[in-house]
Amino acid sequence: MSRLSIYIIAAILLLFTAMSAYGYDTLSHEIAVPAGQAENKYQFQLNADETVQLDILNPTQAFSFVLNYNKVNNPPALNTTSPRDTPVFYLELLLVNETELPSNLDFNAVLRYKYYEPTLPCEPDNMEFLLYRSARWREFESVGSIDRPTTTLTQGFSRSELRPHGTHISVMGGNTLPVSSTDDFELYDQFGAVLTAAKTKSNTYQFQLGKSEVLHVEIQGSDRNFNWVATQLTENPYPNALFQNANKGLRFYKIEISGTTGTPIYNAGFRYDFVNSNLPSGMTVSTLKFQVYKYSMWTDLQQTPDVNTEASILTQGVSSLQDLTSSINYIAIAGTVNSPPTPTPSPTRSPAPPAQHSPTKPDPGTENPTPSGSHKQNKPDNSSSSSRFGINAVLSVVLIIVSMAVAVRLL
Repeated sequence: MSRLSIYIIAAILLLFTAMSAYGYDTLSHEIAVPAGQAENKYQFQLNADETVQLDILNPTQAFSFVLNYNKVNNPPALNTTSPRDTPVFYLELLLVNETELPSNLDFNAVLRYKYYEPTLPCEPDNMEFLLYRSARWREFESVGSIDRPTTTLTQGFSRSELRPHGTHISVMGGNTLPVSSTDDFELYDQFGAVLTAAKTKSNTYQFQLGKSEVLHVEIQGSDRNFNWVATQLTENPYPNALFQNANKGLRFYKIEISGTTGTPIYNAGFRYDFVNSNLPSGMTVSTLKFQVYKYSMWTDLQQTPDVNTEASILTQGVSSLQDLTSSINYIAIAGTVNSPPTPTPSPTRSPAPPAQHSPTKPDPGTENPTPSGSHKQNKPDNSSSSSRFGINAVLSVVLIIVSMAVAVRLL
């Protein structure tokens, strides 16, 4: 091999090394994140036309992570059940030495997928980030967004959504598939399962009712250990029982206590995270409350309910001595439904003769446009990536010029 060829090859290798150092962070390699109030941006190249950017926001402690990428295959041993039918690619986010990290480590994060539309297996508007939890692919807690002008899919998430020993994340699109919204056993307690309340402690439980709908139960200061089972009922167990003051039952539950002699004494708190659009038509949000079935009717609890209409949260205290006095209790979530006003008939008049005029067509300019698209249109901040691309481009040009100069000199 001639000396000229050696110089050319060395220049090319130097060029690619520089591109790697200045252009992107490295997949499957450990990356350190400093603690502090800052936006830490890391960008990874998936192929010649596509990138993924991970922003770590305001971490309370320093830590390291590894991001793995898989283009084709579903990660081994993972069920493929998903709300979408067309996979685009898969990621795995690992926190290094996770078991040794401080318990107060917290941060928010944002994933940004810069896609190339001609190579996508689905329409961009149907794509979304998903994470694998409780044996299937699920949507993140916050809603993702897509920005068509910048070809960027964005998804925010929090530290609490990451799974132990690695979080599998995917981008999927295509058709929507029917999946259950109440089978998330890794994050929520299950209806019908035997649960344990410990003596003198604060015992907390969460039951998923639907997307963004959760029932929280807290049992405090019990005088003994006991078991209990919560059952969600599909209808009013006592359809002939009266609801007072125009109340209407929204959800119904049975709470059954076992594993102890007699009825335990404790205080409890109920909380219902609801979605306004899922409430019955005409139900007044501020009137929501928990009720218990007693004396052949649905009865108010002793403590006053608290409804946060802005946050869509109902909370109410409960006493076993005053409210849940039996080993089996039936609970309802109810609210007041406003009856529509009765229309008043107008006086009878003789019909007027039809006006003599030419028919006219409606003005198309008065029609309201129908909004389209299921994603919010947000533009991601790519300032950090742009600066690195600029450095990379300048360095590449300089190295190419140097290489050509060496080649000409040797010739």
